[in-house]
Amino acid sequence: MAIKYNTRTGEKTVNAKAAQLRDYVLKPKLKGIRCTSCGGSSEFTFHQHQGYVGSGSVDWEFHSCCPDFETKVLEKLGMNR
Repeated sequence: MAIKYNTRTGEKTVNAKAAQLRDYVLKPKLKGIRCTSCGGSSEFTFHQHQGYVGSGSVDWEFHSCCPDFETKVLEKLGMNR
C-alpha cells in the first residue's frame, strides 16, 4: 500500500504547515515507494512541536508496517537510524 499522510492536527495554521511539509518535503522524496515485503499500510502523522510556546513548528512521526520498510523510508529521507 501507499503511504498515508494524516495532516489533520486540529488548528488551521498547524494543518497548513503539515500540508506544506507533506507536499514539499516528504512526497517528492517518497514518490512511488511501497512496501514490497509485507504490503501493509504506513502513515505519517503530524503534530505541533512541543518545544517552547509559540514556536509554531510541526513535527512528524512515521508509523511503518514493518521494520524493513521503515529503514527504507528513513534512508530515502536521509535519516538513517
